[in-house]
Amino acid sequence: MARCSFCGYEIERGTGKTVVQKDASILHFCSRRCEKNMLVLKRNPLKVSWTLRFRKFRGKAKKEEALALEEEEKKAKDTKVPRFEDKGAVEAKEKEGEKKA
Repeated sequence: MARCSFCGYEIERGTGKTVVQKDASILHFCSRRCEKNMLVLKRNPLKVSWTLRFRKFRGKAKKEEALALEEEEKKAKDTKVPRFEDKGAVEAKEKEGEKKA
């Protein structure tokens, strides 16, 4: 299950909205309220009191909520997607390096 990019709550399967930005970043929203606050009003979730991220930042979150949010953040940091490089491009870079040396 995905987490809302703004408030941090889990989104049930079959609900919510997914937005793909021009820079290919994927944002998940549980409601129009979260979508509007992030994209239209450009608010910081750490400064909006009803978000889970605010409560965790201020130290007021419940233990279960805080642990679940930390696990999701760790997974996001650990997952790195390697860039796709064409074999021809890699070989050309190696040849250029050899010519310069």
